[in-house]
Amino acid sequence: MGRSFTWLVIPLAVALLAGAACSRLQEGDETFAIPDTYVAADETYTLLYSTIGYDLGGTKRVLIRLNDPDAPLSVGLAFQWRLVAEDGRVVKVGNASYDGDAWGIPIWIADFSDVDAPGTYRMALEAPEVTLATDAFPVEEFLLFRRTFVPVALDNAEVRAAPIEDDNGFYDDTSIEGTAAAHGEFLMGLLAVYEARRPSMTDAMRQRTRAAISRALDYLLLLSDPATGEFAHTAPTRPYQGFDPDDTLVGTRALARYAAEFQGEDPATADRAYRRARMGEEWIIENEEDSYSVWARAAIAYDFYRYTSDEDQLDLAAESVREIAEEYDLRTMDRSSYDTSAHIETMFRMWQDLPSHPDRPLWEAAALGIGEQYAEFMERNPFDVIAPGVDEGDDSPEVQWDAMESEPPPGDGPDAVVGNEWFLARVADAVYLARMTDDDALAEAAAGSLLWVSGLNTGIDVARVADDGVESPFVAASFLTGLDSRAVQTHPDWQWQRARPIGTIVGGFRRAFVFDDNAAASVPSIVRDGLWLKAVVLYEDLLHPAGRADHPVETAPVIVGAQMRVASVQSETLEDQLALTVDVVGSDGEPLRGAFVTVSWRATAVEGVPVEATILVTTCETQDDGSCIVSIATDDLDGENPIAAVVTNLEHEDYATAPSAETFGEQWLFD
Repeated sequence: MGRSFTWLVIPLAVALLAGAACSRLQEGDETFAIPDTYVAADETYTLLYSTIGYDLGGTKRVLIRLNDPDAPLSVGLAFQWRLVAEDGRVVKVGNASYDGDAWGIPIWIADFSDVDAPGTYRMALEAPEVTLATDAFPVEEFLLFRRTFVPVALDNAEVRAAPIEDDNGFYDDTSIEGTAAAHGEFLMGLLAVYEARRPSMTDAMRQRTRAAISRALDYLLLLSDPATGEFAHTAPTRPYQGFDPDDTLVGTRALARYAAEFQGEDPATADRAYRRARMGEEWIIENEEDSYSVWARAAIAYDFYRYTSDEDQLDLAAESVREIAEEYDLRTMDRSSYDTSAHIETMFRMWQDLPSHPDRPLWEAAALGIGEQYAEFMERNPFDVIAPGVDEGDDSPEVQWDAMESEPPPGDGPDAVVGNEWFLARVADAVYLARMTDDDALAEAAAGSLLWVSGLNTGIDVARVADDGVESPFVAASFLTGLDSRAVQTHPDWQWQRARPIGTIVGGFRRAFVFDDNAAASVPSIVRDGLWLKAVVLYEDLLHPAGRADHPVETAPVIVGAQMRVASVQSETLEDQLALTVDVVGSDGEPLRGAFVTVSWRATAVEGVPVEATILVTTCETQDDGSCIVSIATDDLDGENPIAAVVTNLEHEDYATAPSAETFGEQWLFD
């Protein structure tokens, strides 16, 4: 893609040097041992890439960002790169081309999309006084399904499974909350991956997937009021009671989708889901019609038609899709970071299923027009993503669209989140557009949004990624944690204890691409996990329409470095404070520095205070002697429930291990 950079002056000496260097390299006729001094980021530049890896048939790029946008742009303008296989063979060479600014960040691109041999690679880049190299990353067909399905769908569901005391379902983030909306999104992702990859699963995988689907479905049916159709926010036994119309909206979409997909495999449950979905939609129309988006109306009506063959439901779906086709404008619309909907999904499904429908020319014209908007944004933005945009007074979505080269997205709400929900939902839309228009460039847009989550984003503050020895403000890292690839750290406060690492996706950046301990940014959720599963199968099936994925290899969670455990906890009461000294040791029994410890307890109940407010959590990080200290006000202890001290940093690349808990009861605390 050509972007204008006529204002940029490249010093002749640098350009000639790069050209001469490149002419000496020929693909496949040499080997290159990447020196240990080649790092993925230094003070000046950061290599941005998918730390999880790339699909063999898709877009494969490494981006180079200038860390200080005020630095002279003449530095490093002639990066030469080599793609090096695991055996040291140079597979491809080239020059990284400057591609313009993205939200004020100068970006160069090294594209190796035409590499067609699976393997494990590193990319080395050189310029005058600059030597950089990525870590190793895999390239293979159906890579994302094979690498992420088991941890994100199966392990995730099993570890998050709530006990019957909490009405089953899942713990949907780091708390013990379990919302209808989150379960609905997770269910739809599980349904998508089950339908698309069932032939590629082992018998055990199919059984585990069906068990996760059933758990999510049963929980939604529990929350659906059989008298009114409204969905409760969460189960009666869970904290965080409240009201959110999105619970009924997403719950209704999920039940309608289950009914349409499983009417043959499980007709009795599908009929129950359909009847509850019909009641849910009636409740929305009567009570929250303003929140009933046109794409949600289209999706629910079309699934009702698929289940019943009711022509009236087909007409309702067609009417909603017609409204989308005639009015859709990415440039001016509110593009919320928390929008989980694929906007043109029903348009695509009807286009695919109903070739003789009279609205088909309208759908195809709309797809071409929306595709042109994707192309405009991609032409001006090296990350090949559509950014969210929100209405902030004079700073409208349209103004933000026009300023994408210089200004970062403002983000949503008080936390200014630039959320991963938006990017994952756009993967689906880009795939649907690519299928409808037969435009290969839209496959690049789908890849851009998917790879954004897997590491090819603007870069993460190095302090938020376990990566010792990097002298850079930013490093490449995935928002998907729990794999054996470099990823961000999740929020440290977990109200429930994980039995093993799981694959799960955090919220995303905040304004100006900050990632920190803010809960909206670093808390994971089964909402995004479900969106990820759906996005992966849609993208991979676009790349490999006639292919069939090999089933993933089920392996034990990767344990790296020293296994941790809480060795002891000493208590001391000082006036109105209980001081706990927590000692952590490694597998060799020696004190372990840098372990994150979570201490949780139930505070004294107060009338009128919701139960979730009485669940308190604090954290500390062990020092050189392997210990850390937390203090708890004795007034905050109810004298009945235990205190738990747990090592929780499962995603830490040096200390990834299953947690080890020590729980201490009332008699221990108050002797």
